[in-house]
Amino acid sequence: MFGSKCYIKIPDENRSKLDDKARECRLISFEGDSIYVVVDPSRKKLRSRNVIFTEDQSNRNDKEGSSIEFPSQVTETSDEKDTLTENQEDTSRRRTRSEVWGTDPTRRSERISNKILITKTTSDVPAPQLPKAYEDAMESPEGQQWKDAMDYELTKLEEMNTWSEIDESDVPPEAQILPGMWVHLIKTLESKEHKFRSRWVVRGDKQKTNLSLSDTFAPVSRITSLRILLALATLKDMRIFAWDVDSAYLHGKIDHDIYVRLPDGYEKPGKVGKLNKALYSLPEAARVWREDLEEKLKSLGFAPLKSDCGVFISKTTSGFTAIDTHVDDAIGICSSEEESRIKCGIQKFYKIKEKNTAHPFKVLGILVTRDTQQGTLKLSQADYIDELLQRFDMTDCNPVLTPIDKGTHLQDRKSANYESMRTYQALIGSLTYAATSTRPDIGYITQFLSQANKDPRQRDWDAAKRVLRYLKGTRGVGIVYRRDPDEVPTGRDHAVPWGYCDANYAEDARDRRSTSGYAFMLAGGPISWKSKKQPSVSLSTTEAEYYALGIACQEAAWIRHVYQEIFKPLNCPVLIYSDNAGAVALSENPVFHNRSKHIDIRWHYIRDLIRSKIIRSSHIPGINNGTDFLTKALSRAEHEHCAKFIGME
Repeated sequence: MFGSKCYIKIPDENRSKLDDKARECRLISFEGDSIYVVVDPSRKKLRSRNVIFTEDQSNRNDKEGSSIEFPSQVTETSDEKDTLTENQEDTSRRRTRSEVWGTDPTRRSERISNKILITKTTSDVPAPQLPKAYEDAMESPEGQQWKDAMDYELTKLEEMNTWSEIDESDVPPEAQILPGMWVHLIKTLESKEHKFRSRWVVRGDKQKTNLSLSDTFAPVSRITSLRILLALATLKDMRIFAWDVDSAYLHGKIDHDIYVRLPDGYEKPGKVGKLNKALYSLPEAARVWREDLEEKLKSLGFAPLKSDCGVFISKTTSGFTAIDTHVDDAIGICSSEEESRIKCGIQKFYKIKEKNTAHPFKVLGILVTRDTQQGTLKLSQADYIDELLQRFDMTDCNPVLTPIDKGTHLQDRKSANYESMRTYQALIGSLTYAATSTRPDIGYITQFLSQANKDPRQRDWDAAKRVLRYLKGTRGVGIVYRRDPDEVPTGRDHAVPWGYCDANYAEDARDRRSTSGYAFMLAGGPISWKSKKQPSVSLSTTEAEYYALGIACQEAAWIRHVYQEIFKPLNCPVLIYSDNAGAVALSENPVFHNRSKHIDIRWHYIRDLIRSKIIRSSHIPGINNGTDFLTKALSRAEHEHCAKFIGME
């Protein structure tokens, strides 16, 4: 009945080993057939299927030390039983599938590639639990789907000639036979359907090898390079294509003998596998795949950039084609004449899964939405934010308008220690990916909170949850590139990169170090940004701003190099705006000598870049500096002004 006392299970990832497994709550309503809506003592509304009711116990005099055991949420077989308490009498009975899943047991499914199963689901149906081993997969309610997925994986391994079966007696005595394991995954497609995937991976962590880091290193492109490509495609109205290579690692060739066990459930007595191709989780697998990809792209006329070896460029009389690679994912820009040639060329070597770039599509978890008629392209991460909110139990939180409240003093370490350092680190890491991909508006608070990763306090955790509340209210916000942007500095060409830099002098009361921030723009949107604590204490605002300008100059020199390799030579320096007249003057002339002679000589690298006409600094009023929110907490109006100023919407 409503108002009854109950206990809701706390997910394992949200508690440490010695924490309580359940939280006392009160029932307030239902959702669907099996979801309970409860409220905890702090009046926070929660939803769960794992709830135990204790109606036989007094609300005032509860028995202490009682043990609450929760049933498994997913793995349920016909001979398992649940103990239910009702009217102070214990009766045992089997639960039907509809009671377990909250839906009719009939599955709607369809097969693709004759093996992989996609199951259509609704929001009321829980996602199946991921099995840990072959036996767990076969005994689960989705055993047939997992069996189909494993059959499909084994078929691919055989088609790619991944290993040759040999007698175990033929393996040299000194050789190691590596074990393997099944890794199962359920992918949620854009259609909200569940796709079952299984992959056989080798236990590379068990391999005894003398491989050095250079033998396992595989470069990927910087995400800044990806944003530069998309900004150029918007400016020049170029085609965008994207694909991912099917079974990428299986294309890499192994040049030494490695022996592996055959997959669980598909063993053959006395037989083992001798690898011909790289297998997932081998230390060298990523490198040999990268070498194979580079060899194939070079045969098609591509060459890696010197400034970013994860980007490949091909220039012809009809234009240029640039491909940004990230492991098995690729996204590129080209003229319309080149698109079919590139597609046919790459399909000679690999089986690829093309993405329909005429509609919104995802790359690296980033949603790319293009409007060719309006001449705009937007990058956002609404789905990623939804996953964060669900993962950290913040789905029902109340949105706020700023990521950090102006005037908050997070430097105070007198707050109590936060109970779970790993949970805190997981949240900060997740926020950092959003901050470095499409959300510069949370860059400052994210880098600040990351300083507490080894010693988080309750105040830090509360501040991190506020960032989630802010993201919930702005989940659809992203960065926008425009063919004809509105906000461009006077006299500047929007097709040429420019930047802003700023510093917040001695803002950290713990060590009085300043915070630097910069943002570089192209096509009216940001292509690169950073918020970073300075490595040393500055003695004046001019010195702090000068350090910030130096960090921005390093990034500007690299962006200029990438831009020229991809597009065309720049005949003008990259302009960097600063709101500190002293820092601008110091960058151009050795002025204020008595007050600046202590500045590290490496920061005078700025002057060399200015003399070489690679960059140029210029002063602007603080109101026109779009990087203010990368260095300090702002009011709502100031925060929204900065976000809009650098092209977020």
